[in-house]
Amino acid sequence: MIPPRQKTKVVVTGGSGFIGTNLVESYVLSGDEVLNFDVEPPRNPRHRHLWREIDCLNGSDLGGALESASPDYIFHLAARTDLGGQTDQDYAANTTGTANLCAAVPRCRGLKHVVFASSLLVCRPGYRPKHETDYLPTTAYGRSKMISEQIVRAAPELGCCWTIVRPTHIWGPWFRAPYRDFFTMVGRGFYIHPRVGNLRKAFGFVGNVVYQLKRIAEGESADHLTLYVTDYEPLEVGCWAEAIAREMNVRKPLQAPLSLLRAVAKVGDFAGTVGGYNAPLTSFRLNNLLTETVVDLGMTKTICGPLPYTPQEGVRITVEWLRCNPET
Repeated sequence: MIPPRQKTKVVVTGGSGFIGTNLVESYVLSGDEVLNFDVEPPRNPRHRHLWREIDCLNGSDLGGALESASPDYIFHLAARTDLGGQTDQDYAANTTGTANLCAAVPRCRGLKHVVFASSLLVCRPGYRPKHETDYLPTTAYGRSKMISEQIVRAAPELGCCWTIVRPTHIWGPWFRAPYRDFFTMVGRGFYIHPRVGNLRKAFGFVGNVVYQLKRIAEGESADHLTLYVTDYEPLEVGCWAEAIAREMNVRKPLQAPLSLLRAVAKVGDFAGTVGGYNAPLTSFRLNNLLTETVVDLGMTKTICGPLPYTPQEGVRITVEWLRCNPET
């Protein structure tokens, strides 16, 4: 008789966020024990019973909760992720929160692996770092993630494996701005693609990123590594927009000269500065769209192997989720 599979015990800090919600759901579906430590309630109401209102800025509460949970794996996703902050203190959740987690980890007996989420923005868009500590942040958010990586590497022995991961441009169910806005604009016929050459971006469907995170945590080959997590092949933005349009049964996006889109973006900048309006097109978003991002995924491929979803399957799943969750 084959003995039943022993359940894995998992803690996801920031499990109410976008990637966290999908990661929690993946462990729920596999029958494992998963808890979400977050200051915000879950996006997915079915996860309410898994939520513990824990603030990573409170080191005592965090340490006690982790010790009580006694997890096999911790995924530290809790962070402030918007770009609105101006100072290091604005992003204390990213820096002090990571330091508090590092201090609490040695109290967790039996812990096998901690995965720390960083960001592509530890370097400016388009910059390809020469090594894992080659940093070039241009925002306070990116700097906070740089500091959080430095905290992990400088921490005393954690007593388990650890990995830093840098998600790129991730999209899929439970997302919000900016990529939900992108899907919405395509669906309503508002998205206008720049009339330029191919725009390749390191986009990642969240189902593939969740798969990568779990594979990284479940082995030892990623110990003390810094890995990008995303789809292995960059997406061409225009082709992606057309795939979304086909799935939504709307016309494919129109194209316009770049000069016209830059003028519209300037209007969006003005609306944000004067009226606080979060315009769908700003100079920052347009420049980000125009900047090719390609990252080194060699080690990620070796550790994680083939991904479960194609971009087309990701688009289908995401559009179906949008139809079922129009107000989420």
